[in-house]
Amino acid sequence: LPLSFHPNAKPAAIAARCAGQQGKYEQMHDQLFTTQTEWSSLVGDATPAKLKEYATKIGLNAGKFESCLKDESIAKAVDADNAMAASVGATGTPTFFMNKERIVGAMPLASFTAKIDGYLKK
Repeated sequence: LPLSFHPNAKPAAIAARCAGQQGKYEQMHDQLFTTQTEWSSLVGDATPAKLKEYATKIGLNAGKFESCLKDESIAKAVDADNAMAASVGATGTPTFFMNKERIVGAMPLASFTAKIDGYLKK
């Protein structure tokens, strides 16, 4: 879920989807995550330029990636994911659901194990 108040979150989400079309979603995810300070405050044309730089770095076809960034259907897919998440009460990440219980926020593995064990005992 790209943060609505973060101006480069949606372009980054689009870039990740575009990388996924070339089988490299995880590589783009990792690239974006580890370089947040480089791209998060960029403005104007600097943002797509930086995303294209990352695409090249992880071995994507630059032409396909650039076309994908401009493809409105990709932006609409990101918006549709946001709408679906909002419809089930997931307004941020991470949000988990277990037996229809919404769990928001990062939690240690032990917390998940305890919840799962509790459900199994019912």
